[in-house]
Amino acid sequence: MFFGMNRPNKGDSMKAYVLLAAVLTLPVLIGSGCAAEHRSGAGGIQKMPLPDNPAEREKPQYDENRSPQKGDDSGSGPGPMKSYVPGQVIVKFQPELDETRIGAILTQYQLSKMKALPLPGVYQVKILNTDTVEQVIETLSKETDVVYVEPNFVMQTR
Repeated sequence: MFFGMNRPNKGDSMKAYVLLAAVLTLPVLIGSGCAAEHRSGAGGIQKMPLPDNPAEREKPQYDENRSPQKGDDSGSGPGPMKSYVPGQVIVKFQPELDETRIGAILTQYQLSKMKALPLPGVYQVKILNTDTVEQVIETLSKETDVVYVEPNFVMQTR
C-alpha cells in the first residue's frame, strides 16, 4: 500500500511512466528543433553585434530634447521618410498638472483629447482648427506645461 491507498495496477503505472517521459523529453525536443532552425537561418530573430564605435550605432528614433519635423527620418536609416496621422499630435504634459489645467491648455489651442496613452500625462490629441501638425508642435513646444509634443507617427512592422 502507498500512503494508505491500494497499490495502483500495472496499467496505471505504465501510463504515469509514459506521461513522465513525455514531459521530460518535450523541452529537449523543442530546444533541439529551435537550435536546428536557428542554425539553418530560418525564422527567429538574428542578433547582430553592435559596432565598436558608438558613432556608428543607430541613433534613437526620438530625442526628447528636440521637436520632430515633417519627414524627419533620424534613426530610421536609409529608406522612406516617416509618415504620421494628419491632424493629430502626441502630447506629454508636466506630471503635476491636473485634468482641469490640461483641458484648459487644449481648449486654448483648439485641440481635443482623443485618448490617454499608457504613459503618465501622455495624450493623443486632435487638432480642431486649420493649423498643421508642424504649427501645433511649434506652438505647444513653447508652453511650459508641455514636456514634449510630436506627430502621431505611423509605425510599421517588417
